[in-house]
Amino acid sequence: MKILLTSDWYYPVVNGVVRSILNLKKYLEDKGHEVKVLTLSNSRKTYKENQIYYIGSLSAGRIYPEARISPLLRNREILELINWKPDLVHSQCELSTFIMAKKIARKTNAPLVHTYHTIYEDYTHYLSPSKKVG
Repeated sequence: MKILLTSDWYYPVVNGVVRSILNLKKYLEDKGHEVKVLTLSNSRKTYKENQIYYIGSLSAGRIYPEARISPLLRNREILELINWKPDLVHSQCELSTFIMAKKIARKTNAPLVHTYHTIYEDYTHYLSPSKKVG
C-alpha cells in the first residue's frame, strides 16, 4: 500500500507529533508499505530528500515556538505526490499540510485519515491578549 503521511512538524524538530510520525513510518515500512512524508521546510526552500517532501514555509514563531506555515498548494512536489497516487493520506496537523493533504486526497480519490494530536484549549493564550478571554 502507498501511504502519504503529512505534518507541519517533522525531524529534526523534537516533539510528540514528530516522534509519533517517525514510529508510524517505521512500523508501516517494516510491514512492507511504501511511505512518503509531506512536511514543511525550515526555510523558504522546497526540496525532496529521500521520500520526504519539504515544502517551503515561513516562520509562525509568534503563534508557537518553531511553528511554520506555508501558502503553497501549487508546486512540483505536490503534483509529484498526486501523480504517485497514494492509496491513503494520513494527516497529522490541522494547518498548512492538512490543506495539502485534502487536495492530494481529493485529486487521487484516496481516503483521508486524520490524527488529532493537539488540545487547542491549552494554546489559546498564544492568540489572546488575556488568559481569561483565551
